[in-house]
Amino acid sequence: TLVTAKEIIFFWVARMNCMALHFEGKMPYQNVVITPVVLDEKGETMSKSKGNGIDPLMIINGATLDELKKPVMESRPSNMKDIIKRLEKNFPEGYEGVGADALRYTLIYLCSGGQQMKISLNTFQEIGRRFMTKLWNAARFILMYVEQEKDKQGPEKIDFEKHLTDEDRWIQAKLQLTINKVRRCYETYDFANLGQVYYQYVWNDFCDWYIELCKVHLNSEDAVQRRTALHNLTEIFASTLTILNPLIPFVTEELWSKVRPEPSVLMMQAFPKTLDLTREQGLIVEKFEKLQQFVGEIRSLRKTYQIKDSEKLSVFTLPLDDVAKDLVAKATPMIERLANLASLTPVKSRKEKPAGTVTILDPSFEIYLDLSKYIDVEAEKARIKKELEQLEKHTQSLNQRLQNEAFVQNAKPEVVEEQRASLLTQQEQVKKLKQLLKELS
Repeated sequence: TLVTAKEIIFFWVARMNCMALHFEGKMPYQNVVITPVVLDEKGETMSKSKGNGIDPLMIINGATLDELKKPVMESRPSNMKDIIKRLEKNFPEGYEGVGADALRYTLIYLCSGGQQMKISLNTFQEIGRRFMTKLWNAARFILMYVEQEKDKQGPEKIDFEKHLTDEDRWIQAKLQLTINKVRRCYETYDFANLGQVYYQYVWNDFCDWYIELCKVHLNSEDAVQRRTALHNLTEIFASTLTILNPLIPFVTEELWSKVRPEPSVLMMQAFPKTLDLTREQGLIVEKFEKLQQFVGEIRSLRKTYQIKDSEKLSVFTLPLDDVAKDLVAKATPMIERLANLASLTPVKSRKEKPAGTVTILDPSFEIYLDLSKYIDVEAEKARIKKELEQLEKHTQSLNQRLQNEAFVQNAKPEVVEEQRASLLTQQEQVKKLKQLLKELS
């Protein structure tokens, strides 16, 4: 396997191929991985002469302000003063290192099919460091309950498999799906998707959803329920560390030593195998996708109408398919807790929809909420009208600019594309605001 950048394919890679075929009669490698071109935050290629390069060791270990300035002072680019001022403004106390794992994860996360990535010193803190912190906090949460459980009474032997909950089976299925995706990414060199796969599972599925779902059972008075939840949480976390280890070797090895007290080395553990989900696992994944969609819609509703997270809502819902009906019938307490609802009341048809409610439409369900109980509807309508008026003016101005042939021909192609993308985004926002006004009216 050859790992290379696209800018030297013609100058070096093609030459290597021709020389190998001429002298050896065969290609020197079977696979070629083309890495993205690394650009600075302004989209310019990094080079010593420009003074915009980033030293990986500074990212890992940190650097003082003088150390950050040194390569710029040595290269003396034309915009040296601007670069120095920016460094002094952003890093007056120097740059705090984020470690090798955060650096590795950030680079993989930013890989894309477009074969370019923009990075800055802050990028590694915003992406890599935050991910490591999330992982570390998850471990601290689990270890806290492990310590607490040592002082509590309970049966010595428990058949954990017998007492698994739906959320336990769901995360087991999600873990297996992630294992399948991760193996496929590594085997096909699909690094553009690898970082996203890790993020979706670790940050969203495991930390934001499963840990939250476990809290009720971890604090239960029932020792069997409590220990089953803690056992499965620990086992899933250990498996999570296993699939993260190739990319994040140092942090995962340290956390492994804490969740697996017996002497063992994570690097020596076998990587989990690819397996197809059973029919039961497929059904429970589908059920929880509906749960996540349902709770997500209510959270979006809060954000849209600026309703406080602490405000308990009374919501009505109309399930439209069997999965949604089963979800509402069996998981109402879970939905109420996750979405912070005072009540979730199912209705049998649209005729039973309460008057004066806004509606969230989904292929599987409809959600009804009477906003007048939580916000000043007239004030909200006035706010939306004002925002809509400003947005329509800006959209009209942007549209006129793009219809100007002189602008399109003379402006840089990337600027024109950026303006077009902005116009589409704003047009979608206008549609959304008009729909909100219609519902409030």
